Amino acid sequence: MDAVVRLRDLPLFSGIGDAERALIAGHLRKYRYRAETTVLQCDEPGIALYVILSGKVKVHNQTPDGREHRIAMLAAGDLFGEMSLFDERGRSADVTTLEPTEVLVLTRDALLECMRKAPQIALNLLATLASRVRLANEINYSLIRHDAPGRMAKQLLRLARQFGVKNATGVEIDLRLTHSDLAGLIGVTRETAVRIVSEFRSLGWLEIDRRHHITLLREERLRHRCCD
Repeated sequence: MDAVVRLRDLPLFSGIGDAERALIAGHLRKYRYRAETTVLQCDEPGIALYVILSGKVKVHNQTPDGREHRIAMLAAGDLFGEMSLFDERGRSADVTTLEPTEVLVLTRDALLECMRKAPQIALNLLATLASRVRLANEINYSLIRHDAPGRMAKQLLRLARQFGVKNATGVEIDLRLTHSDLAGLIGVTRETAVRIVSEFRSLGWLEIDRRHHITLLREERLRHRCCD
């Protein structure tokens, strides 16, 4: 019953009854990974879907010149590994844990069976895929419309919505972010990311603590910067 109750909090399994959740729970396997562990590798066969119970992961790949390009960062409730289950092609990116992470794993055959018994899962999965396409379109548009500082401002606001925690001075992004991480998220060199972050700090728009956590102090100025 604990497993069934826990599934209620996961978007993929929302909107279905406890009987169906009990069926799904019988197919799930739980795994724990240490920080900085590669869970999936690009081009390997896709045989399972992963749902994050706790922790955070990054979805990333390498550019031709060897730099890391971060596609996304995911946390509890998010899922990954779904695309290759349906087109039967290899994984499109690497997935690596950012901190100790616990996941539920559902194989392709088990997922298809669960979708037949509880069609709402398919609708939930379609909603997730639609949001991913929408985000990809937004990122592509940002690359065309915004300069590097504008893209940085937009990315910081996006991270604040996803991982933000209110504190006494602003909104802290509960995530360790280095200049290389930020560079990989907006498609610039580390040196460019350093320059932009330094500029935003000097303007009083953000601050960074010893854990490499960024706190947004002036969200309205960042919104204005990415909408210029």
